[in-house]
Amino acid sequence: MTRESQHISTDFLVLGSGLAGLTFALHAAGHGQVTILTKAELFESNTSYAQGGIAAAIGESDSWKLHEEDTLTAGAGLCDPGAVRFLVQNAPDSIHWLATLGVRFDREEGATSLTDWALGREGGHSRNRIVHHADRTGWEVERAMNAAVRAHPNVKIFENAFATDLLQADGRCVGARAVLAEEREVDFLAAQTMLATGGAGRLYQHSTNPRIATGDGLALALRAGVPCSDLEFVQFHPTTLYHPQLRSFLITEAARGEGGTLRTHDGDRFMYDFDEQLELAPRDIVARAIDEEMRRRDTWCVYLDLTHLPRERIERHFPTIIEKLNSVGIQPHRHWIPIVPAQHYMCGGVITDLTAQTGMPGLLASGEVARTGVHGANRLASNSLLEAMVFAKAGAQAAVATKIERPTHFEEPQVRRCVPESDAIRLRRVLQKIMMERVGIVRRDAGMNSALMESEALLSDFAALPEAPYSQYSMEAHNLLTVAPHLIRAALARRENVGLHFNADLVQS
Repeated sequence: MTRESQHISTDFLVLGSGLAGLTFALHAAGHGQVTILTKAELFESNTSYAQGGIAAAIGESDSWKLHEEDTLTAGAGLCDPGAVRFLVQNAPDSIHWLATLGVRFDREEGATSLTDWALGREGGHSRNRIVHHADRTGWEVERAMNAAVRAHPNVKIFENAFATDLLQADGRCVGARAVLAEEREVDFLAAQTMLATGGAGRLYQHSTNPRIATGDGLALALRAGVPCSDLEFVQFHPTTLYHPQLRSFLITEAARGEGGTLRTHDGDRFMYDFDEQLELAPRDIVARAIDEEMRRRDTWCVYLDLTHLPRERIERHFPTIIEKLNSVGIQPHRHWIPIVPAQHYMCGGVITDLTAQTGMPGLLASGEVARTGVHGANRLASNSLLEAMVFAKAGAQAAVATKIERPTHFEEPQVRRCVPESDAIRLRRVLQKIMMERVGIVRRDAGMNSALMESEALLSDFAALPEAPYSQYSMEAHNLLTVAPHLIRAALARRENVGLHFNADLVQS
């Protein structure tokens, strides 16, 4: 790698290009220069893959109080009530803001107003309150946001820029070091830095997350000593397509909201045995139910049944899913869809307050990398994109109000090293298998203790390997190896079964 002698200075630095990062950028750009670093292309983010939609109490029979109640219930008593109320009260304005940017939400048939949006329903919600764009809501939101930031004169974008360290001076974050295209290492100095790098889904063997979800922001924060919390609460999506030759493909929860049912190989609707809300129970309950049925029957999957729904209704609501299923010979109006749970979302992360401030001055965090207190022990469906917008906007307003001068110096961070990619691939795959089998949907003390020892050994193995030329894959593997022991320790420390954390050894006999 080569170093540039001159640093790049900016008012606001954003790490990540999902909804959280771009929301912050757009709200801050009217008050100074914004620089966005994204490790892939601008469009490539977890946001782009979000299918279901965004929750907001905008229906006539709905209210923010009902949305609040549902969120608190899903969080199993561990939500921060103040954060939840802040979220749900700001939800309608967030939806309208996206509409002004050109996001094309689906409207009711025969709608006469541009805001007569069709409202879906997902697990854990007591009302229809999910605004959506068919089953490609994240894609549509990212499309409009990308256009907005590219058009703004105060926003500069660096694609294929991988952040390796947070820069610090006197205990304050003053930017980040990143490797740009052509392996140029550059220091970006900023008055305020927003961490919006997404989650760490690639810790697991089966995940709905794209390849970029390698815990980069969490690793940056952990190495810098920034407080994190609730890492043990890992959400597994109950319904992802089971296919031996395909990466986990999410079948949106909205499919169950439209009336889809879960069945065993012999056709039994097993959710009657687990929860009175049946298929619309919170995700943790549905995921554990599927896991238990698969273990009890010693089978490789269960099925999602949409065959009783009108074909035109399925095709209208789920065009992306239909296209994927048809490509592997499944016609959902005729065939049951084979499904398994897969890692989907990290509820914990860098601890933040209502204005996205972290435990390190000058560093903010929003989106999946942050722990706002909204989700508690389990995220309510379709609250994630909403959370990203609400807290990123609050963070931008706080950052603008602070009026900090651009920094001029920083303390030299530790040099990051790469290892041969073949070794990085080997270590990463071993880690993913360990996490899936022992720190997944159902956990046990012995399995987690062995997972902790083995993950720490893998991190030591990484440090002992010979140095190799720069490789982003190697850096990502190091980040996953950094995050894993912290997550496992958090899971071992949680001595109650609540929400997404289920330790079979804690079940009362």
